[in-house]
Amino acid sequence: MNLLTMKNPLTFGKYNDRLEKDSERAKLIASFKASGIVSMRDSSAIPIMIGVSRLKSGLTLAQDFGDPDTVPQLELGDVDAIVVASGQHRVSALKQHHKALQDELTALEGRRAKISEASDLTQEMIDEHEALRGEIGQLKGQLDGIGKWGVIVYDESK
Repeated sequence: MNLLTMKNPLTFGKYNDRLEKDSERAKLIASFKASGIVSMRDSSAIPIMIGVSRLKSGLTLAQDFGDPDTVPQLELGDVDAIVVASGQHRVSALKQHHKALQDELTALEGRRAKISEASDLTQEMIDEHEALRGEIGQLKGQLDGIGKWGVIVYDESK
């Protein structure tokens, strides 16, 4: 599921009432920066509790994350809250990291636009413009699909 674009609010605390800690979120953000986001593994999947009747008609869930490209997007037939058994730090860190990347992208695009608008370009400005293009491309690559996260669906009626 895409944690950044989904319409259903996430509800934490029913199964894991651990308070969110800034230090835990900071560790995860540091890990995202150093190693990237590993979102489609059993070890990092977020457990959610929903009634199977809430699944969009015809949706078949994957049994594991062995081939992440074949894992279908979770689609629900409603916009009701989703009870999450744990993962509040991962979700919070993801949102904060996403915002930081978006802010950095906006700043780089602004710098590149300013150079593009200059009337008397120097070689240094041209070199910076090209370097910024590479940085912008790299950031866009990181942002592409950043919110897609593996979830383990548990039937709340069981």
